[in-house]
Amino acid sequence: MKRQKLVQIIKDNIKEIFLALVSGILLFLAFPDQNFYLLEWIAFLPLFFAVRGAGYKKTYYLALLTGTVFVCFGYTWIPFLFQKFVGIPAPLNYFCLFLYGFYNAQLFGLIFVLFKFFKRKTKIPQIIIFPFVLVTVWSFFPNLFYFTMSNGASKFLLALQATEYTGTYGLDFIIALFNVTVYEVLKRDFTKNKIAIIALSSIIITIWFSYGYYSLEKWDNKIASWEKKKIGIIQPNRASSFTQLLLEKGETIARPFEIDHYNKLSKSNPAFIVWPEGQYRGYLNYQEVHDSYNSFVKDKKIPLIFHDLPTIAQDGRTVYRNSTILIGKSGKLKSIYHKRKLVPFGEYMPVLNWFYGLSMKLGFPSVTAGEKNRVFKINGMKVQPLICYEIQFSRFVGHAVGDTKGKIVVVQSNDGWYGKGSQPEQHSASNPLRAVENRVPVIHVINNGKSSVVMPNGRIIYQSKRWERVSDIVEVPYNIDRGGSFFSKNPELFISIIRILTIIVGLMLLYRIKFKKAV
Repeated sequence: MKRQKLVQIIKDNIKEIFLALVSGILLFLAFPDQNFYLLEWIAFLPLFFAVRGAGYKKTYYLALLTGTVFVCFGYTWIPFLFQKFVGIPAPLNYFCLFLYGFYNAQLFGLIFVLFKFFKRKTKIPQIIIFPFVLVTVWSFFPNLFYFTMSNGASKFLLALQATEYTGTYGLDFIIALFNVTVYEVLKRDFTKNKIAIIALSSIIITIWFSYGYYSLEKWDNKIASWEKKKIGIIQPNRASSFTQLLLEKGETIARPFEIDHYNKLSKSNPAFIVWPEGQYRGYLNYQEVHDSYNSFVKDKKIPLIFHDLPTIAQDGRTVYRNSTILIGKSGKLKSIYHKRKLVPFGEYMPVLNWFYGLSMKLGFPSVTAGEKNRVFKINGMKVQPLICYEIQFSRFVGHAVGDTKGKIVVVQSNDGWYGKGSQPEQHSASNPLRAVENRVPVIHVINNGKSSVVMPNGRIIYQSKRWERVSDIVEVPYNIDRGGSFFSKNPELFISIIRILTIIVGLMLLYRIKFKKAV
């Protein structure tokens, strides 16, 4: 009986279900690594028509369907991750993908239910409501592998430029505004007020893209005049491991093959050389490794930025760190940055990490987050180190860059954990976003590629191939007097304004509803 009822519900709502599916597919096609990014600007249109006139429950289910389709198609590397590193066999690993998609789809359900609630309970035009609700809900939603609408637009350079004022939340706002404006036009039930709101929305969108055109040309001209600094990039393409460096023939832990690539690149006299995130190297724990690394850097006099997973004795216990280490040209340890933004379940177990003894007994030793930002000063350059996951977070990077001019962001990552799917492309989509937001060059060195260099206008000037061993010298335009943006000085401003206005309207609605019931 229940099955028959379900079949009947599907038959009665087949058109709406189809439209919700189409929205999910459009969002997926706009997402890295499909990169049909223009589809994102109309992706919500089918869902808007599907939920038109629907109640809250139906709206929630249809939006949930859109989100589940989008995430399950977009994150096809999740089953590989669960199978290889959690030990969940097929086909159960695909069920994990569905659970992940279903969880993240709650975001879309919340956005559209709140949108419908605000639309019904206020006289505020839906063109205004939708972008405010989308940005506010998205900014609060606890997402494991963080993404935003902006990630799908990372190759759309005209759309990125104004984020130097708003951060990518501003771009999310404009994408949502464009979707709902086109929807209002297609509905064709015009009134004087609606025409005025559509006109205002169109003006805002036109200003956004006009600034993008003007700013892109301006930054192209600026960057063309900058001095070029040689930077060495080594992409070792090592196998991923939770433990000590997996050695190849002829290697020792004190002399990995990256040293040979370092020696080769040092002949070009780069400002510094970068190795990516990887396995435990033991630089801070083994004297032999420490002395070896210091010795070859001292010999070549080229500063080295590399990654390690040291264990450090602190407060009577062993603390695990995820760290970026700088050896200066004198061959001495100059600075260490400890990763501050950790991956839940990958680097720490939520809640369990509060209980050190229990987590150790259960075999879940958590990485301890760093407390401070660091800036490496190398040959007159100000290098802002970040590790992997951290580059995805707009406000976090904005705070790190701050109002200091002359910074260059260096990110070290290891995407080999995720197989040969779309994850590295999704990860790399953050590079142009952070580069434009903060108007700084971004150098992202990834163990298995694609390593890349992105300029403050969002243009990629270097990109390696994936799954290849690479060592390259890249000439990176750099200006000590440039860099930093309005956003990097005020990374909380735009999103705070959006959140406050949305929450105030929400509280006023709840008060009004409660007051009416009391009366």
